[in-house]
Amino acid sequence: LCPGSYPEGKVQGAVPLMDWLHEGIQAAAGRPLNQPLTFEDLWTAPGGPDMGPESANARKLKPRSIDLRVMSTNLNHGRPYQFPLHPDSERLYFDPLAWRSHFPAEVLAYLHSKDCARPYHPEQANDPALPDGVKDLRELPHGRLPILVAARLSLSFPVLFSTVPLWAIEKRPDGSQRFRPCHFTDGGVCSNFPIHVFDSVVPEWPTFGITLENAAARGRSEKVWVTQVVTEGGEDVWSPLDSQGPDAGIGKFARRLISTMMGWSDDTTQRLPGVRDRIVHVCQVSDQSLNLKLSGPEIMTMARELGRPAGLALVNKFLSPITGQPSEHWHEHRWVRFQTFLSGIRQRLHGLRWAASGAGDNPSLQSQISASTTRSPVLAPPPGQPPLADSLPLTKHQAESLSAALQALQQLEQSLAEHDVQQPLSMVPGPELHLRPPV
Repeated sequence: LCPGSYPEGKVQGAVPLMDWLHEGIQAAAGRPLNQPLTFEDLWTAPGGPDMGPESANARKLKPRSIDLRVMSTNLNHGRPYQFPLHPDSERLYFDPLAWRSHFPAEVLAYLHSKDCARPYHPEQANDPALPDGVKDLRELPHGRLPILVAARLSLSFPVLFSTVPLWAIEKRPDGSQRFRPCHFTDGGVCSNFPIHVFDSVVPEWPTFGITLENAAARGRSEKVWVTQVVTEGGEDVWSPLDSQGPDAGIGKFARRLISTMMGWSDDTTQRLPGVRDRIVHVCQVSDQSLNLKLSGPEIMTMARELGRPAGLALVNKFLSPITGQPSEHWHEHRWVRFQTFLSGIRQRLHGLRWAASGAGDNPSLQSQISASTTRSPVLAPPPGQPPLADSLPLTKHQAESLSAALQALQQLEQSLAEHDVQQPLSMVPGPELHLRPPV
């Protein structure tokens, strides 16, 4: 229903949504409208964390002052995307003409500026041509992406806000490539509570979450609450389908079905020790998820009666009121995170030595590493397909590095098995570690 902006600007004296949001962001940043606030501006803002030379060198990255990340959903790829894009993620392109109805003129002018969103031109023989009817495509920038663009990509609530059109290159089995349109919608379709985005094994500083829920579903009467005991909060939340009244029947079933499809991953993660203890639960004003009819005074009342107590609940739990230093709850939280990770990695490494030694008819991994110095470790593509890049045999140094890594993992599995002593408090539910591509 709402694209976000209008090429003509104001309509009947009303400011379009994205223009209004752009004005608010720029005012908060103290910047003129023609200099949109970008992710790079946040990364390099003064007053960022000083993690020391050892911590910075270990990451091989300069610490970011403000590390904002925004989730959206690519309907054509059927998965979430994180903005700014991960370096290994799909490159995306936009049509400036199609975006005139989605973003203010100042933002589009910035994206057209030098060294921001470079225009697409085929550079190699198999690079695709521009799509029919499209005269100009620009590559979506990384750090220089305005945060307004990421916000618009994320808030595209289905039906209420239109999807945002982008383009990606499809690589076909025959080696050819072509541009295909992508439509981005609300980030909450796939990840509505991405508390894991900033996680580390043992956190140096806290990452907190605030969740809106129906307190009655947990059998609690408090409007705002956070766990105080390490074993608390791991139970499932019940949403009965057999209730009577106007909310019962096929409508309720459909809502629960959609809610489960969208939220099962987040709801499962929230039960995990080390996650559930850093989430503050807020009982929302109504059962409506959008609360579109809330007035300004009602929003300020929510902030005063719910928002401020939620912040204080976290402060009071994780900071000592006397010294202002991290409290015993924070030390306990780090301990739980360590124990949870240890349990997960022990489970994940189980059986590695047996499998790597050449179980069954399989060669050992060490023999495969040794053989890879004389021939490529991966198979060549079938005739007619382009050759693989960087598929040459391994150098001696590369093979030695892999052998050392394999030996270290085998030793770690053996050491963890030898020291698998039952701890006085089991982490319930236990974790599972999985590998997946970045979003």
